[in-house]
Amino acid sequence: MNIADIKAEFGAYYLASGQNFKNLLTLLYHKSELENEFTTKVTDSDIWRDSKVSIGRLLQPFQKGWTPIETAKFEPSEIRQFPVKVDYEDYPDDLRSSWLGFLVDNNLKRAEWPIVRWLVENLIIPKMQEDYELYEVYKGKFVAPTQGVAGPAGTSINGVEYWIDKAIAKGVAPITMGAIDTLTDKQVVDYVEDFCRQIDSLYRNAALTSLASNQDIALRYSYGYGEKYGQRLDFTGDSMKVKGTNIQLKGFKSMQGSNRLWITPKGNAVRLQKENVSSTNFQLESLKRQIFLFNDSHKGLGFSILDLLFFSDQD
Repeated sequence: MNIADIKAEFGAYYLASGQNFKNLLTLLYHKSELENEFTTKVTDSDIWRDSKVSIGRLLQPFQKGWTPIETAKFEPSEIRQFPVKVDYEDYPDDLRSSWLGFLVDNNLKRAEWPIVRWLVENLIIPKMQEDYELYEVYKGKFVAPTQGVAGPAGTSINGVEYWIDKAIAKGVAPITMGAIDTLTDKQVVDYVEDFCRQIDSLYRNAALTSLASNQDIALRYSYGYGEKYGQRLDFTGDSMKVKGTNIQLKGFKSMQGSNRLWITPKGNAVRLQKENVSSTNFQLESLKRQIFLFNDSHKGLGFSILDLLFFSDQD
């Protein structure tokens, strides 16, 4: 544990002066939000398989002769979930002879010291969820790890950006929108409304995920909406509903750095989850004076039908 600053400022000794857990302050961590837009499928398999089923034109003018046109077409769809982990080790004895000494309890085994549970609940789990939101759920592209080397950020799973790239490679055309950075807030509203108009009309008013953007675009939309339409009088407060549709714009921290917009029917966005495997349960081991905290779980998401993934050309 790095407590050099504590010892330099407060002294290398323990002095009981009423300090307790309330004096341990942490920064805010970003919660995992984007994956909540996905429909959860519980499976113990590493791969979830669907099939898109389609057929071409069937109806035709009557004639006595037999003139079939099309047959049913089945296309495979596969979404994977990947094993992910958190490894943490530390020496809680570092807290001795310092202002943080209240986190030590000599009557207990080191694995039972107060610091251990506090670390898991207040630091490790929130940071693990933030890492998933910032690096994996949108920007992630899986890369097999090198044995004995911690994998880089953004390589644990295939995130939304991976699936958009896959859709483009398949021939799904992005909705052409052009740059957004130079627009005024009011023009951002026009921009978002134009995107929604270009969504296939068959799906525009279906049950859809939120229209996802980065948080800056969502904030500018909120400002620009008042400029374009005036003060809301329908008691919807800061509703981000796109006028004339059932679509809600929502900004996500995971998309920071990307100016893309994307949306899909709710059931088309799939998040996989192993049954009875929790991503927040940690195992604890200790060896001599060292503690080891670790968690193993699975993460995976994707889209069953790439043709129903509607996204802009800006990234």
